[in-house]
Amino acid sequence: MELKTDLFLGDCRIELKKIPDNSVDLIVTSPPYADHRTIGTQSKRTK
Repeated sequence: MELKTDLFLGDCRIELKKIPDNSVDLIVTSPPYADHRTIGTQSKRTK
């Protein structure tokens, strides 16, 4: 079985239109608030 990985960067409303129907098995995203989490008393926010 061949394993292929492609990375797309851009506005999902535009980029998803470029991908053929029934060709995606998994999509991983990072919500915009992911970098603003706090764990304990230390902030993970980057400037």
